[in-house]
Amino acid sequence: MARHVLASLLCCCLALLAAGARAQTHEETLETQIHLITMGPGDHLYTRGGHAALMVARIRDGVPQDTRVYNYGDTDWDDPWMVWNFLRGRLVFFLSTSYDLASTVDKYGFKQNRSVYRQRVNLTPDQAQEVAQRLAEGVEPGKREYLLHHMKAVCSTKVLDMLDGVLDGRLRAELEPKTGPLTAREYQQFGFSGHHVAAVAADLFLGRMHDHKLDGFKTAAVPWHMREHLQTIMVPNPAGEGDPVPLIGPPMSLVERQQPPVKEQDWFTHYLWGGLAALFLFFGIQAYRKLPRDPAPAGEVLFPVVLLSGLVGFLILTFVVLSTVREFQENELLLVFPPTDWLLLPTARRWWKGKRRLPRWVPIYGMVRLGVMGAVVVGHLTGVLYQKPRILVLLGLVVAGLLFALPRRLGQGQPQSRPGKKTAEDDAAPPADGGDDEPAGEPPEEEAANA
Repeated sequence: MARHVLASLLCCCLALLAAGARAQTHEETLETQIHLITMGPGDHLYTRGGHAALMVARIRDGVPQDTRVYNYGDTDWDDPWMVWNFLRGRLVFFLSTSYDLASTVDKYGFKQNRSVYRQRVNLTPDQAQEVAQRLAEGVEPGKREYLLHHMKAVCSTKVLDMLDGVLDGRLRAELEPKTGPLTAREYQQFGFSGHHVAAVAADLFLGRMHDHKLDGFKTAAVPWHMREHLQTIMVPNPAGEGDPVPLIGPPMSLVERQQPPVKEQDWFTHYLWGGLAALFLFFGIQAYRKLPRDPAPAGEVLFPVVLLSGLVGFLILTFVVLSTVREFQENELLLVFPPTDWLLLPTARRWWKGKRRLPRWVPIYGMVRLGVMGAVVVGHLTGVLYQKPRILVLLGLVVAGLLFALPRRLGQGQPQSRPGKKTAEDDAAPPADGGDDEPAGEPPEEEAANA
């Protein structure tokens, strides 16, 4: 009996050893490969910048046995505070997996109507295994999260950081000294084309740091550049022999966008700002010609001008104060559209009603505004100031010109007070309630002369 038990145990042990040997042989025949997956722009605003991910593939005899795609561009898309958190620099993104390659192509290519490309990353077996391990560990809760930064930490920059890490910093060393062809604002204008509200917000709230040319590393983070620029990085042949090879191979198209490519340039905001400048200038000239006899047309022009200018300045100032992102805080447009323009609203309202009252501080304010705008223009001509689009500087110059010219013209028809006497009207600042209890206007010039 004991002999039968021992024989059975020995058979089980031999079977387990044989199974382990077969599993080890099976595992050794699998090759780990890393592939770069890039997606082109889509129609939705969140897809306009393209996308990049990494795929871990297990290959046996050239045939993929298993694929898993890792995606750094995931977040809680249903969060109602997502935009607010983005502006505050507190938006959390995380690494996730979109399962196999087929599911990824279906999600991004067919459902979102975007082009999808695959390129093998030519890493050594040890480097490929290191990337696979980092991704597998990094997808776990508590390790996968990172704070999104629209220029420094997005899905594509995280892919570059991963590859740069296993290559001991070679990507940055070779790419950062180079200068890309475009600025961040020019890429963002492409991303916002067709989305007019977002394009207007980008013109107003994205500060001067978006107008620097990007270095080669940041340019390579643009997915359609990544497919090309990483091919210029030469690495040792993964086979261990022969000449160096490009870091990534040529792109293989997995699916193509079925509609025409997304528009590259949208001039909507330029037409908007230029149209406002022309409109304000045209009606401002008409109102100037009717002054000082009739102040109503000047009020009709001045009121919307200072309302819009002050509103833009107030929103920019609020954005600067509340945001913790430096790229949003440094905004030259605060010199162009100061919130203090709202101080002229009561005066403009009285002019609109035909009242010719002109507080003394109003012409002085107009002179200061025009002087500041002159300094802004000189700053752009000398390169000290460089924030774009410059069409907004032209709009600001028109606004400042009206704030200077209209009060000055109206003041030419105001009766002069006697020496040594000051009236309450001369020194009073505009009341908050608009001063509706004031007299309808100044006495006719003939009566003033007789007096």
